[in-house]
Amino acid sequence: MYDEDKVPGKYFSILLRYLEGLQGSARTVTVQKAEALVKEYDASGTEDPGLLEKRERIRNVLQLLS
Repeated sequence: MYDEDKVPGKYFSILLRYLEGLQGSARTVTVQKAEALVKEYDASGTEDPGLLEKRERIRNVLQLLS
């Protein structure tokens, strides 16, 4: 869901609305995986534009679910 090639921008907002309904362990696991990816990407120090887009998407998901 964080890859623009797999989920184009025009569908990302629909995905976020779907994720709003996550409950229980599905929500918890999604948040944990997103947080792990943020830490991994932040540690890499890479400024790749594709990676920046993924980090922005991850932050959107975390903001929604936290």
